[in-house]
Amino acid sequence: MNLKFSKIKWSLMGILCAYSTQALALPQYRRLLEKEYQFKAPCATCHSQGGGSSLSSYGKAFERAGKSSKAVQSIASQIPTGDKLTFGAKLKAKANPNDPASTLENPGDWAGGSGIPTEELKSFSPSEITAFSILEGELKSEQVEKLKGKVGDLYQEEDKYPTFYFGEVAGKKTYVIQYIRSPKAKKTVGLVVSTAGVVKNISYVGASKEVMPESLKEKFVGRKLADLEAGVDGLSEDQKQLRTTLIRGLTSINLVFSKN
Repeated sequence: MNLKFSKIKWSLMGILCAYSTQALALPQYRRLLEKEYQFKAPCATCHSQGGGSSLSSYGKAFERAGKSSKAVQSIASQIPTGDKLTFGAKLKAKANPNDPASTLENPGDWAGGSGIPTEELKSFSPSEITAFSILEGELKSEQVEKLKGKVGDLYQEEDKYPTFYFGEVAGKKTYVIQYIRSPKAKKTVGLVVSTAGVVKNISYVGASKEVMPESLKEKFVGRKLADLEAGVDGLSEDQKQLRTTLIRGLTSINLVFSKN
């Protein structure tokens, strides 16, 4: 698999989740809100002070409902404590669902601000990277079916709305980086892939600041999707879970960027 970043037909877009040193909210969840309410809701929708901080009223409701597009719809009729309007009514007006002072007529500037999580990305990406950029897209129906065919029950609704970060070296997109949630392990993995489709690094990302043991990732760094699909001998249970997570992420990257 060789990746071709220079012929991407999607538009590069700024991400509206502010960076926090504590955690990075999965951009896929924000994308689910965008699909429902037609605007780029910031991380402050689900977090009290932006990505990585404690969950807001809306964030808690979204989590309880299952963190999916159905969850977005099911909590739309809920009215948070201290407010008179539903979550859905406020978000349709681009008002802050967590702030009673943010009204339909005067939503305020709560949705302002943007930024790529540069420090988080730097922490597990090659040091030669000089800049990061971002691509947000939506898989076509045929791509979704191919992904489902590859990963089966591992497919997650959020996979349809991938967010890719590019690690640039001297102005050239040299690496693609993706955050992949592992529902079974309840962890998020940061995956760095070269233009040759080789796994350059993997790391746990998120609030726990858990460091991925070398013994866990040693079987995967330096390998391609085909290597992982062919099977890796002698895996521990943790490594098996990580393997399936990486196959999901690499398949998505391959579907979007492979020139083969």
